[in-house]
Amino acid sequence: PAGYKIITKDHPHDFGRKTANFYKQIQSFYNCKVVSTKTSVHDIISNASLVITIVGTASLEALLMKVPSLSAVKMYYSKLCVQETFEPENEYLTDILNKTKNWKKKADKTAQKALSLAKSVLRGKSTSFIYTLTEEE
Repeated sequence: PAGYKIITKDHPHDFGRKTANFYKQIQSFYNCKVVSTKTSVHDIISNASLVITIVGTASLEALLMKVPSLSAVKMYYSKLCVQETFEPENEYLTDILNKTKNWKKKADKTAQKALSLAKSVLRGKSTSFIYTLTEEE
């Protein structure tokens, strides 16, 4: 969308799996940039309006940093994201960016839930985590 920059960063384990032409095609768009796998994901997230991942923990990290996110694959934390699922072929990025406005109003509570979930995962209990709900939720 106009006014936004799209930053693409591969997972370090994916480096070298795509052709140079793939990256040239992405960078041919005026607002798209491919960054090195060595670029700090935290620096990218902290400056992002929205984080979209195919699969992985970058979207969970974004939630912890109070940045709206979503994943193309349903993850164990997807209910905390801007929307639970994402189909890039069928959805417009501008529509999703509009949804982030409502999500940001709940960012503090979402970050607390994401932290609770992350702690549960680190304890090996990714299927059960506890957070309290208020009447507004």
